[in-house]
Amino acid sequence: MMNWIILFALIGIGIFDLWLYFTGRRTLSQGWGLDKLGIRLDPPKWVLRTIMIILLGLTWWLFGGVSVFIKVLIGVIIGHLLWQD
Repeated sequence: MMNWIILFALIGIGIFDLWLYFTGRRTLSQGWGLDKLGIRLDPPKWVLRTIMIILLGLTWWLFGGVSVFIKVLIGVIIGHLLWQD
């Protein structure tokens, strides 16, 4: 049951991020959360992406255990290698 909750939460976050992108606002990886907290920093992209990947990994580790974490980590690595700026 927990896996379904996590799946739907990630789908919701993805839809929210796409909504931010298509409405012309800063996306989650561009620091949307920092703007909402009133922090006016403009760190490099790699800093925000690294923080997001670490938070996602920690969340998956806590809720999914080692077997799920390894699968997600492989997906993150493959996605990172295929990412084009």
